[in-house]
Amino acid sequence: VVEEYKVAKCRLVMTYRDSRDQKVREAGVTTRAGRKWSADTQVERAESMLKLRDIIGIPCVGRQGLGMSNFQLWGKASPRERRALIQCQVRQQEDERRVAKAVGLG
Repeated sequence: VVEEYKVAKCRLVMTYRDSRDQKVREAGVTTRAGRKWSADTQVERAESMLKLRDIIGIPCVGRQGLGMSNFQLWGKASPRERRALIQCQVRQQEDERRVAKAVGLG
């Protein structure tokens, strides 16, 4: 439930920020998400992680050869694909946080 809430808030931030309408972009709409978590910083963190992944590339695992796996590059993605990539990254970060918390408790 928390994961979907965070993804929805991030989607809302990206909708306002990346809108085609100039007035909507410049309106300075802020989304309230609570005092411990901010959707704006989460979107910025996800974008930076995707840009870093774009620079590093995808490593080979095991006997996997070069070019066997494909992934969407941040630089070549359309705005719609970028939104989907950011949402996927936010979900992945929330899953990593959940796993780290479970490992710490167990």
